[in-house]
Amino acid sequence: GHAIDDLHNLRENKVFKETFSKVKEEFYADNYEVMRNLDIKLKNIKASGYEGYDHNEILPIADTLMCIHARAGWGHSPDYMTPEKQEAEFIARSFENRFLENKTFKSLAPDLHKKMTNMVDQLIAEIL
Repeated sequence: GHAIDDLHNLRENKVFKETFSKVKEEFYADNYEVMRNLDIKLKNIKASGYEGYDHNEILPIADTLMCIHARAGWGHSPDYMTPEKQEAEFIARSFENRFLENKTFKSLAPDLHKKMTNMVDQLIAEIL
């Protein structure tokens, strides 16, 4: 995700900007409770020692939430998550969702997963 973003400057792409903006708006407005509840669920899973979950499938979800809102999720230091890094990490996680099978992400955050993978499909169509 990071390499293709850097190569094609995807952070400046209209499809990315619209998707990321919409996802952030939903976190703060319409879908706030859904996102907040997901953040709480992830933190409870972490507190349980990831009991019943694959640690490697939870971290990408937590990292994605941190991209959307600095106080949600975890994975990077708050100093790291500048607006540019939030965008870059969101793109990277979107490509991971599209090309790597993270059943937990798809199960716990199906709408977000779908928005991310649809965005990647649109970006690829534009690049090719």
